[in-house]
Amino acid sequence: AYAQSNTVGSIYGTADAGTEVLVESKDTGFKRSIKPDANGRFNMTAVPAGTYSVSLVRNGSVVSKQDGIEVRISQGSEVSLSTTQTVQIRANRIAKIDTSSATSAAVFTAKDLERLPVAGNVGAVIQLAPNTTKGDSRYGGANAPSFGGSSASENAYYINGFPVTTLLTQVGFSQLPFNSIGQFQVLERDGVPEPFRSWKDMVNVPKHQTARFIVRYDDHPGKWMFHCHILDHEDHGMMGILEVK
Repeated sequence: AYAQSNTVGSIYGTADAGTEVLVESKDTGFKRSIKPDANGRFNMTAVPAGTYSVSLVRNGSVVSKQDGIEVRISQGSEVSLSTTQTVQIRANRIAKIDTSSATSAAVFTAKDLERLPVAGNVGAVIQLAPNTTKGDSRYGGANAPSFGGSSASENAYYINGFPVTTLLTQVGFSQLPFNSIGQFQVLERDGVPEPFRSWKDMVNVPKHQTARFIVRYDDHPGKWMFHCHILDHEDHGMMGILEVK
């Protein structure tokens, strides 16, 4: 069984009956297989967000493979695997409509935000989603969005499951510039391996817990700050500076 998580999605689609679908990630070491049902349909849930290779395996040999399958948070990615196709049409990959879930949501990755001419804050990104608009200028520094016509004062904000609603007034959100965030993967908690490894920018560490993680700095040497997102904790010293050379 796989626990529910707000950092996972799914891979679904069709494949030849009597085969096996293998999903792998070189970045995280993720590897899992699933067998299609009698109608050739499969749905692999609880897949951490990331990029995967999906292979069709028959009698222990890979007969078909698709690379670069992107899984987004709370969304499904469709894959069609078959060895009976004789005509191939090639084109640039476009985003598909996820028909596997009735969830009303919009997911934007860091790559998406780099291409979009929007400000790097929560309010601006939220207003890219359908059924949202700029809310009352008295809330959230004149940038708190409205969902479905509701008041901006009714909103609650979370990033990777962590609440970033303004602590003082509980109205609006704490500013968090996306271009200053480094990504990491949690390896283990109190010596227990993390079951669903994925790249993220913050993690909830409960009292007395110890988490071990790896960080990807890419080609960005310099000073990096790490801190607790509870402002009172940060103000009393739960922060530090790490210099990358």
